[in-house]
Amino acid sequence: IAKEAMEAVANTERTPELMAGLAKLVDEGEVLLAQKKYDEALGNYVRVMPFEPENSRAQAGMAWAMVGLKRPAADRIWNVAAQRDPAAIEKLGEVLQEKGDREGALGVWRKLAQTRPDYARQSGLDRRLQ
Repeated sequence: IAKEAMEAVANTERTPELMAGLAKLVDEGEVLLAQKKYDEALGNYVRVMPFEPENSRAQAGMAWAMVGLKRPAADRIWNVAAQRDPAAIEKLGEVLQEKGDREGALGVWRKLAQTRPDYARQSGLDRRLQ
């Protein structure tokens, strides 16, 4: 992002309306992921991340969208998200399942279990996948 754009984001007032709009983009991104519309979902997350770089839900969704698109940086972004907040990724699987994408949920959980076997054992995710 250009320096001017980064400064504009940094100087943007975090109003309740802005925060609600960002939350709506994340919610919509999850619906788009469940519909396997990875490019559109990624667009939502790209709009959120400059304002909320610590948003674990957005990071998890962005990582899965990039995996779905087979982007070159997908594994790196996935690994960062999995190390940072594996519970957010597990929750993404639950959200996908709730939205009717059982296959996507299993994919998220399997990739998470491969990436973070320690987390999968501690959380019981490995038992859910058996």
